[in-house]
Amino acid sequence: MRAEEAMAMRRNFGLDAEEWDAFMAALDAPTRELPRTGKLLTTPSVFEARTAE
Repeated sequence: MRAEEAMAMRRNFGLDAEEWDAFMAALDAPTRELPRTGKLLTTPSVFEARTAE
């Protein structure tokens, strides 16, 4: 029962009108460039198999 209450508190949250507007604006905002993330996703992993030379 306590676990259900704790989890419910993390799934549901209340916002007043001003907070809701700010939340929606954040969701609607354009994405921003993250160059380091792009590099991470395009650089081969150290765990990938390498071809024998």
